[in-house]
Amino acid sequence: MKEFNKELNSLIDIFENELNKTLSLVAADVKGELYSAMKYSLTAGGKRLRPVLLMAVSKILGLDCKDIMPLAIAVELIHTYSLIHDDLPAMDNDDLRRGKPANHKVYGEGLAILAGDALLNLAYEIMFKKLQETLDENYLTACSLIAECAGASGMIAGQALDIAANRMPNFTIEELQAMQLNKTAKMICASVLPAAVIAKVSGAEFEKLSDFSINLGLAFQTADDILDFEGNSEVSEEGKDAKVKKTSVSVIGIDESKKLAEKYTDNAIAALKIFGEKAVFLKELAEMMLKRNK
Repeated sequence: MKEFNKELNSLIDIFENELNKTLSLVAADVKGELYSAMKYSLTAGGKRLRPVLLMAVSKILGLDCKDIMPLAIAVELIHTYSLIHDDLPAMDNDDLRRGKPANHKVYGEGLAILAGDALLNLAYEIMFKKLQETLDENYLTACSLIAECAGASGMIAGQALDIAANRMPNFTIEELQAMQLNKTAKMICASVLPAAVIAKVSGAEFEKLSDFSINLGLAFQTADDILDFEGNSEVSEEGKDAKVKKTSVSVIGIDESKKLAEKYTDNAIAALKIFGEKAVFLKELAEMMLKRNK
């Protein structure tokens, strides 16, 4: 665990340093409250799971972290924009995010929407700039994969189903899994598979990394639902989501949710066997995400 924490903190430090450089460049072009709103949510204390995943997988596959850093930053920007919009009254109507006032509670709904829009577009600006430098077909495919995972057939599809679920009294476990696959797991795929594309892994390795991503994403969302039900300082009210939304707990109950989260985690870890000892960090990361308390 000591080595795991050392590696985790090292990857986070590398990412934070690069993110701060990006913010400095953005500050030269974007002024006033818009920049403040963008920076507020980007620096609000996230776990940085997605960029850490991309950097860790890249190391396993022999890639240079510097080469994939624009993608790591882009994925985190997309994730942050989605959180800003998720918290809005028209969506999840949350006042808190990571124990702090949600973006719209500080800057107002209009500017929060624009800050989210700006972060999403900045993500694509960063990817296109790197693509112009590399002119690499695999890099283009990786960027396209991220866009697809974040788009109308990925994360946004999951968010739309999340909204629709409130009008579906007989919401099934299959529909729940479809929602979680798109809303959460697709962006975990976007944090793993781009490295596989750029590294030109074998079909078998790509399939296993896809299995790992999907199961880790499902485990992560199920664990989030459990944390909400049992109490979590990052939400405004204990059990709020389970009361007003379709979650793992509201659909199948707390005990079955815990079993399912463990099953997904076991599946994610099993998918990494093909990489042997090189995947130890990823295995421990999956276990940590299951056992976390926030």
